[in-house]
Amino acid sequence: LGHLWCVGFTDVTHTLWHNSDNQDICLMKYNLAFDSYGDPDYNAQRILNSLNFCTGHLQRGSNISWDLKQYSPFGEGTGGTFSSDNILFASNTGSTHNFNKGLEIELSCDQSDFIQGESINVLIKIKNNTSDTVNISLEHYLHDLDTDSTFWTPYGVSMIPASGKSYHILDPSSWQLFPNRMDLSTFTLKPGNYEYYLSAKVGTNKYLSEKIKIKVNPVPDSLFQSFNDLKCIPNQLRSFKTAEELLEKYKGSFYEESYYYNIFGYGFYYHAIQNKDGFRDYRDKAIDIYREFILKYPNSSKAYSLFQVIIFNYKDNELLVEEILTSLKNNQPDCKLLEVLRNQPDDLYKPVKHFLY
Repeated sequence: LGHLWCVGFTDVTHTLWHNSDNQDICLMKYNLAFDSYGDPDYNAQRILNSLNFCTGHLQRGSNISWDLKQYSPFGEGTGGTFSSDNILFASNTGSTHNFNKGLEIELSCDQSDFIQGESINVLIKIKNNTSDTVNISLEHYLHDLDTDSTFWTPYGVSMIPASGKSYHILDPSSWQLFPNRMDLSTFTLKPGNYEYYLSAKVGTNKYLSEKIKIKVNPVPDSLFQSFNDLKCIPNQLRSFKTAEELLEKYKGSFYEESYYYNIFGYGFYYHAIQNKDGFRDYRDKAIDIYREFILKYPNSSKAYSLFQVIIFNYKDNELLVEEILTSLKNNQPDCKLLEVLRNQPDDLYKPVKHFLY
């Protein structure tokens, strides 16, 4: 039995539940299988997310209840077989939520309105308030406000020392996270109104972030041609040379970042930056384009990903790393890339720590 908090809403899928002062609790029956931690297993949770929930309890949250009296509006149980930490919960209050103050999660984004194909860069800050090292696994949620449907995917793990913190930059419009909401011809998030949030799981405990509101607007006529050229039809795959030509064509345009990043998908520069045999003829160009992109877009999740590629072969790329970090410190000291690199477990970027301050 799931108790779903809802105000003034009843229809064939909901039945009013009266108990004490809680006059606005509705319930819905559904079958869920639970894993050894007391959480819904992967398939069961997917079924739950596919149900059409009303706006009321999508805003306030839902609790999978193991005890008939676990009916608190925010899903905070009063006993039962499992800990009250084991809940599915969503909030739109705009503040950070966590249980037992063990973990704090904060999301921030510089804007809320986007045009389809524009990158959406969310800064994720996770702080461990406990006296123990914790291993966390992240789960990401995208709530489509227009259809009242929620999409869920597990993505990312991290180890945070006692009283430590870990920062990340993530793009919720990335096709790896929510392919069901993608325009797969351009690998972009479809126009619509969304809320993005995440949970971090530590053992049997789950900690929830606030929600980030995202509005993706359709491509205006003035950008249609440059957006349309991003499309890659399966039977008309572009050559690497064509991708380079399109980048030169659209440098300085609204979609420049996307045309840059398309280049990296071909692998030539990736292998060259790793100094691998057979790709050394591309190395000078690879160094130039990696540096160019990161310095142009240091607030993007893509810049963070590319920096990780560079530092993977730090031995061959030390001069490039020093050049990038020195330039950012001097010219863009408040950029997200520096903030993320400075707020990682101490040993993660130890070789470059002296370049960060």
